[in-house]
Amino acid sequence: MLYDFFAQHLNYPVLFLWSILEGEIGLTLGGLLSKEGVLRFEYVVLIATAGAFIGDLSVFLIGRFFSKKVDVWFASKKEQIESVQDAFAKYGAWLIFFERYLYGAHIPTLLIIGSSHYSFLKFLMFDIIAVFLWAVTFVTLGYTFDKEFIALLNLVSKYMSAFIILIVFIFILKKSMGGRSSKNVS
Repeated sequence: MLYDFFAQHLNYPVLFLWSILEGEIGLTLGGLLSKEGVLRFEYVVLIATAGAFIGDLSVFLIGRFFSKKVDVWFASKKEQIESVQDAFAKYGAWLIFFERYLYGAHIPTLLIIGSSHYSFLKFLMFDIIAVFLWAVTFVTLGYTFDKEFIALLNLVSKYMSAFIILIVFIFILKKSMGGRSSKNVS
């Protein structure tokens, strides 16, 4: 079974590397394995925080030092860039906290923030707090909910795109219907 494989092979260096790339499932597995005594909870949190921070910092610096290339990479995605820029203008540092939880937005958001000339020191301060809270959240979920949460994460990650499309469709439909009813009343 997949769980048995991870129980034998998920160690601190693997968790560190996994956290650099993303890592919600790895952190949750780390929490589960810490409950079973295979790993230590506090080490899992600290190692995941360090890995995620290095990953975020790398992407931010790529955005900072290669902003012209970032513009070229995202040339076909003007609306997405503008959406991230608008969200960043509106929410500022809060976007750094919550972008980790937005499926598919993590790396593009960090590249755009890096290329926006946002304060490096502010980014460091907010990001270290954000990745620590992210690590504590997912490790704790794995520790608390055991294998049920792993199954749920697998299910959510498998159907996340369809779920987001459904939510966007419902939102557009509501906006469209709301706009028509107000025009009809006038």
